[in-house]
Amino acid sequence: MILVLCVDGIDPDHVTENGFSNFKHNLKLKIPDSCYIQTDHGREPHTTRVWPTIFSGVNIDYGVQKRGITRQVIHDFMVKNKLSWSGPRGYNVAPINVNLDTVFDHFHSFKWNIPTICPEWVSSYPGIEAWRKYMVREYQMWIMMSLGCVYSSYDLIGLYTRRLDYVGHQEPDKMDGLYGDIFGQAELLNSKVNVIVVSDHGCIDKYHTDYAYMGSDLPITASSVNEVRADIENLMKAEDGVK
Repeated sequence: MILVLCVDGIDPDHVTENGFSNFKHNLKLKIPDSCYIQTDHGREPHTTRVWPTIFSGVNIDYGVQKRGITRQVIHDFMVKNKLSWSGPRGYNVAPINVNLDTVFDHFHSFKWNIPTICPEWVSSYPGIEAWRKYMVREYQMWIMMSLGCVYSSYDLIGLYTRRLDYVGHQEPDKMDGLYGDIFGQAELLNSKVNVIVVSDHGCIDKYHTDYAYMGSDLPITASSVNEVRADIENLMKAEDGVK
């Protein structure tokens, strides 16, 4: 069995510089131009484009559609003043790539919370405090579910958390501690099953960085996010590729 731990926001340079991983292979992955969007900080790789690209191997150049900032300000003003516009913002569960062919579709697999692929993934939140609390709960579930996977009969499992990306944006002083927790969890699990850790991009000092990460003791060779699927497929098909 292969367990793919999907962690939003792991920066490969930060991993190398701070020695958070004892994996034999720590890969720095290129991100295709199609996965970038224009933000207030310039062009950055975007979560809703990179994750479906990772697991399909196909460049995805669209993501969850959100209100523009002007419409959002107007929406909030109208709701606050009890005018009519659909009520207050809430959690938005909005997968858009549910029919996308991914590596999970070709094996006895289970996937949870992966952006735009899994129906339970939450794309937006009613406010920053709700976002913070959700990140903590999601991370706790990610830990518990990954531990439970040790006893699973599935051949391939993918689990996602956005907690590190949140910390990179909102609480960067806590980032190193969370990196340590994540890689400690990965190493614990790696003693029981085959583990691959994947990220969509880095998040350092509140900004997305330009490379993704992939780490494992398995013989992975990807040089871009588009090649992660092929690595996983090859490992799954190899007679001695999994324990």
